[in-house]
Amino acid sequence: MYESKDVQLGSQFFTKMYNLRTLIIKCGPPFYYNNSKVHLRIGDLDYLLDKLRYLHLERYPLEVLPSSFNPKNLVELDLSDSKMKQLWERNTRVPNLKWLNLYNCENLISIPDLSNIPSAEIINLKYCSSLIEIHSSRECPKNLHSLQLKGCKSLSSLPSNIHLSEEPSFSKSVVLHSSREDSAFNLRYCCSLTKFPDISGNIKSLDLNRSGVEEVPSTIESLSKLERLNMVECESLKRISESICKLKSLDRLDLSGCCKLESFPDILEGMELKYLDLRRTAIKELPPSIENLNRLEELVLSNVHGRSKLEKMPPLSGLCSLKELRLNNSNLTEISEDIGCLSSLEMLDLRGNSKFGKLPKSIKKLSKLYHLSISFCYKLRSLPELPSSLRYLEAKNCKELIQSLPDESEIELCADGCGSFIFNFMNCLKLNQKAVRNLFRDSVLKMQLMGTEKIISLFKVISPPPHLPPSRFCSINTPPDEEVKVGICLPGSEIPEWFSCYKNNGSSINIPGLRNDCGRSSYIMGFAVCLVFGFEDYKVGLACFSSIDVYYNFHIETSDGHKEGFVRNSIQLSGMLVLYSDHILLGYNLSRKCYEFFQELDTLLANRGMSDYVGTSFEFNIQRNDFLPCNNLRPRCEVKYCGIQPIYVKAQVMNSVSIN
Repeated sequence: MYESKDVQLGSQFFTKMYNLRTLIIKCGPPFYYNNSKVHLRIGDLDYLLDKLRYLHLERYPLEVLPSSFNPKNLVELDLSDSKMKQLWERNTRVPNLKWLNLYNCENLISIPDLSNIPSAEIINLKYCSSLIEIHSSRECPKNLHSLQLKGCKSLSSLPSNIHLSEEPSFSKSVVLHSSREDSAFNLRYCCSLTKFPDISGNIKSLDLNRSGVEEVPSTIESLSKLERLNMVECESLKRISESICKLKSLDRLDLSGCCKLESFPDILEGMELKYLDLRRTAIKELPPSIENLNRLEELVLSNVHGRSKLEKMPPLSGLCSLKELRLNNSNLTEISEDIGCLSSLEMLDLRGNSKFGKLPKSIKKLSKLYHLSISFCYKLRSLPELPSSLRYLEAKNCKELIQSLPDESEIELCADGCGSFIFNFMNCLKLNQKAVRNLFRDSVLKMQLMGTEKIISLFKVISPPPHLPPSRFCSINTPPDEEVKVGICLPGSEIPEWFSCYKNNGSSINIPGLRNDCGRSSYIMGFAVCLVFGFEDYKVGLACFSSIDVYYNFHIETSDGHKEGFVRNSIQLSGMLVLYSDHILLGYNLSRKCYEFFQELDTLLANRGMSDYVGTSFEFNIQRNDFLPCNNLRPRCEVKYCGIQPIYVKAQVMNSVSIN
């Protein structure tokens, strides 16, 4: 019975229900006892209770069940969100009960002896915050599949012989409750529990996040089917047994936030582990045997806790499957040359290692490296030759960085390979800006001189690897196979001289008569753009943002006011940053839409006459996204200067490409 109206239930309501075996009463929202819409005197049900098999009394208002209640026939019992302090007497035997749900019974102090509910398969005690212990005088239920204890913050002891089975028969035979969970044991937020549970069986997932567990003992090797072990923010955890390497099914190990964990055990045998998270721990070094994790795909060693210093990495050459390596804010000073052996690496995060001074030359060998972040590496002065696969380079606040890229071959290779990329040098005030600008200029000139094969490759934009987001730090908003975008951001306050074609103060430009160069048989494929953006002033700490979106629209206009176009192009730069000066964004984009747009313009002008064409207008905008509340003291971010240059491609090249 649901919450449709205020219901009074008395004995007369059930008088002729002689065969009643299932009773479900739900007092729906609002979930308060005083507002319950179902009024029931449990005494009126005394003669029925002994026969019931499925009893659901959510938000049961009393502290105990009737003393005459005999639960011997119960298969399901749901008393979630109730005021129960205890069920029946501890020694009462309930032979048929398979599912017991006492979720969020905050007053519950104890539950029946587990050995007296031998058929139990699923027990849910989540958020029973007053529950102190779970007792079993003999063996635990042999078919127990799931024991959920999340949020039992007063729980200090468990039985010593808990065994979880692989799959409950109950899930196949009961309609009212259907469980499809893997074998799971959830002890999240059990902060009073200091001893690792003595459990066995076919457990696949063990959640001990924010528990009080102090040690992972050698007995863990008995959990041979365990796939996921989560111990996030177990702030008392100090030791992990080497026996963990015997867990051959373990796929994910999360120890993030275990601030007293100072060492990681030797991996004496091969494992199937794919994800290892050690961020915010006190680990000072990893053992050389970490190389035995040859199936590992993601290793996180970010934000080393307290005074610990992960000064250098162990040999990495054995980690041949590693795709993501996160070492940000870990006090690293260097990385060994053997990082070049990580043939599968796609993402390398070195942000915030303020004493990190040098990238190894072997980084060039990382042929799949897609994203490199070196922001806030204050000692870094130069970059070695980078792999041509690189699409995102984050180098914000590298205060000593002078030399950024060796030559124009890097950008040419990026454009040749898959088109879109962003290099972000915000607040790199010592950067050799002239070299970067010349590099960008040369790349645009090369775009205009490209042969057929290179143009074809630009219209086959390769998406990021499927398991990676486009970027956690920056993104390019472009549909697949539609556009090629390039962006380089660096400190600066003026438009480069080579943007002599069209430039203007402020955020807009009008170009009279812009169209395909029919006389030279050249088509407009896109535009090179240059913006100078910044804040009205740079008061300490106020010129900040969490991200900015830089975008422009363009449209054509005829003498009678007819407008067409409005093609929006955008690049997002993010990463929670305080700017200290104006910055230049150099970028270009090539797109099918742009090509088709100017083809249609040619047709329009052929029909209406050239004299009817006023020109093309470009409008540039900065959208600032803040991580602090805005107020009148915050300076405004604006476009101060802008420049644009069309990119033309010869007709004989375009005739070789099937744009449509």
